[in-house]
Amino acid sequence: LGKCPKGITTQDPNLRKNLNVEEAAQKVASYIKNCAEEIKMIAGACGENDIHRLNKSHLRGLNPDIVEITKVKLI
Repeated sequence: LGKCPKGITTQDPNLRKNLNVEEAAQKVASYIKNCAEEIKMIAGACGENDIHRLNKSHLRGLNPDIVEITKVKLI
């Protein structure tokens, strides 16, 4: 533990040198932006034009055990 090669989750000064904060921030921002776009596409596939209209009724389970636990419909 504590040996993150990118320097994110380490206290090791030598490994922390590998952390480029500006680059990491850009990657996190890109990840969040892409997640938001994916959620918009999922909403559209569910027939909704607003992500805030998504709810449990849009969910489907792939596994009977999970369906039993989550109480969503099985595909």
